[in-house]
Amino acid sequence: MKEIEIKLKYSDENALRKKIKSIGKHTETYEIVDCYYGRDGENMKTAEKLLRIRTKKGVSELTFKGKKETEGNVWERVEINVPIGDSEKMELVLKNLGLKRILKNRTIREYWNINGTELGIMKIKEPAEVDFVEIEGKTKEDVERVTGLFKGILEPIGKDHFKKLDEANK
Repeated sequence: MKEIEIKLKYSDENALRKKIKSIGKHTETYEIVDCYYGRDGENMKTAEKLLRIRTKKGVSELTFKGKKETEGNVWERVEINVPIGDSEKMELVLKNLGLKRILKNRTIREYWNINGTELGIMKIKEPAEVDFVEIEGKTKEDVERVTGLFKGILEPIGKDHFKKLDEANK
């Protein structure tokens, strides 16, 4: 399965919300806990392939995220999700395979449907507070089309946007 998405930042949350409400439909809001695993010495910036354990509404899944396959701000990569029954035991399996946890975060996610494309307002609460928007669609063109609707409100995330997470994770 392919993941096609872009991560964007905003400086005016009121303008963002006003625009979303005028063109989209709220679908759900929930909290997740994500734990990312990689090889020794890797971090979120350097790891090309990752494993993630995500717990949402008491249910956990293991996700493989492949190497980013595209250039530019819209990412395309392989993403494979598998339901798991026990996240703590899965973490032990990963650690016994020589992987280490490179990041754990807790995020409040608010999702909106905009013409069949998903827009999420992400508010990472731990290990540091970081806000951003993620637009995910079936095609790169869908993602770019919805992104274009937010011209002047959203802009691509720079390399340092998640720096607080890296610092808090040390």
